[in-house]
Parts: sequence; C-alpha cells; structure tokens
Amino acid sequence: DELQEEKQDSLFPSLEEKKSDDIEALSNFRDTDFINNINKRKPATVKMQVLLSRLETEIDIVETVKLLRPIENIGKVEWSIQALDCKVVLPSKTVFLKGEFVADIEYSNKGLENRIQSTKVSIPWSKTSSINWLAVPDFSHSSQNEFIFQSHTEHNSSYHYESHHKFSEPIHSHLKQIDFIWHQESNSNNNHIQINGFAQLSINFMQEQYVELDCYSK
Repeated sequence: DELQEEKQDSLFPSLEEKKSDDIEALSNFRDTDFINNINKRKPATVKMQVLLSRLETEIDIVETVKLLRPIENIGKVEWSIQALDCKVVLPSKTVFLKGEFVADIEYSNKGLENRIQSTKVSIPWSKTSSINWLAVPDFSHSSQNEFIFQSHTEHNSSYHYESHHKFSEPIHSHLKQIDFIWHQESNSNNNHIQINGFAQLSINFMQEQYVELDCYSK
C-alpha cells in the first residue's frame, strides 16, 4: 500500500508540470486572435459530401431475345445493371439518365436432352427526369464586364474589362437500390423469348461543399 501511494504521489507533480507547460506554451503563442477566441463558440468550416436530391424512377423493359434453336424451357433469368450515367443540368432540375441492363438467361433447347444453356442479353436505355432539391447545389458560372473611360479634355476612350469565374465540385450519382419486375413468354415452336417489365431505380445525388459546423463550445 505504501508503495502504491508513493507511485500515485509521483504522478501528480508530472501532471501539474505538464499543465503548466501547456499554459506557458499557449501564452507564448503569437496568434493573439486565436487565444482571445479559444473560449468562445466558433464555427468550423469543413468540406464534406452533401445530399442534394433523391430520385425514384422506373425504366420500362421490352425486349425480344432470339436464340439459335427452339426453346424447351426457361430455367431462370438474373438481372444486373452494367452501367449508369447521370448528368444534371444546373441550374435546372433536369437530369439525363442512361445505362445498360444485363439479363442472364438459362434455358434448355428442344431436342438436346434438356441440356442447360445460358445467354446474356444487354439492354441499353435512356431517360430524362426531373429532381427536387433537398439542398441548394453549388454551380459554376462566369461573367465579363466592359468599362469605357473617357476624358473631358480628350476624345480618346479607353476600355477596361473584368472577368469573373466561380468554380464548384461536380455532382455525383450513387445508385442506392434497384428492383426488377418482369415476366417472360416463350413458345416451344420458335426460338424467341419475349421479356416485358420494368426496373425501379433509387439514386442519390451528392456534391462536395464547404459546410460550417458549430463544433467549438465553452
């Protein structure tokens, strides 16, 4: 117990010395504005991803697949999205969407002892939609002004120009969820598969912006 008390007593001077050293170092800090505001509430500016909009849209799927042999049976169809490109036209609410769905179809041909085969079908699509802003987006713009200066004593004029450019981060799209709903029709007497349905897409639009956070408090 006596040894433990000696160890505890030996810790307190070191902690007190460290605290006094920190205060002395802070007092020697040359930025007086920082010292005067250190105990005040002050916002901090950070650059972070901001959610601008959420889009729920449907893409119609109408596709006829032609195979080499007549179809005996369709096993299953698995869907995936191969590509997605979204372009927002600022300052409007219009967004241009285009992408490509891929259907992986398993089937058996007539006369081949029901041997399972598969084929992949690419379905390109495009659509124009309108989005609602949850937060105000930053967008780039530029302007140019012209000024004419003329003296009262001289007839010559001088021209001066001013150009302004404001830049912003691009808007990125993130596919959050996709659901496929479809049905297929086939005839054992021909080699065609008719697929009808639609895809439901949930897309988030994000942009990096400077945001003020009230993170300093007393």
